[in-house]
Amino acid sequence: MRKIIAVQFAVLLTTACVSGHPQQPPPSIIFAEPINVFFDVDSASLTDDARAVIPEAIKRAKRFDCQNLQVTGHTDGTGSENGNAPLSLQRADIVKGELLRDGYKDPISAIGQGSRYPFKPNEVDKPEPLNRRAQINFGCRNR
Repeated sequence: MRKIIAVQFAVLLTTACVSGHPQQPPPSIIFAEPINVFFDVDSASLTDDARAVIPEAIKRAKRFDCQNLQVTGHTDGTGSENGNAPLSLQRADIVKGELLRDGYKDPISAIGQGSRYPFKPNEVDKPEPLNRRAQINFGCRNR
């Protein structure tokens, strides 16, 4: 990532030298550690434990000056992808709604990934609790 930023800065510096006008480099983006919100089997309802994670996500977004959150819903490997895909999106939408209700004001996108990206490998016909989640990803400015 430093190499990319250095290349961007070098291009801007070259442009500034050619044009005779100094330019500021664009703010770099950092990504804070994601937060996972876990769900019960075949459910998009937030448990009390899951709901308690939301204020921490908002605090982290404020601490790192995050202006874009992406909530990505996931499922375990049980069931069909025809059922898992909409369930994963429902999970993402539920977490997005909770973030907004709790006062997060900046843009939030919600996407569903079904069972395609497990946190932990799924065993055949055995639900993996760590895969039933909505992951809150933070896109933040580097100060």
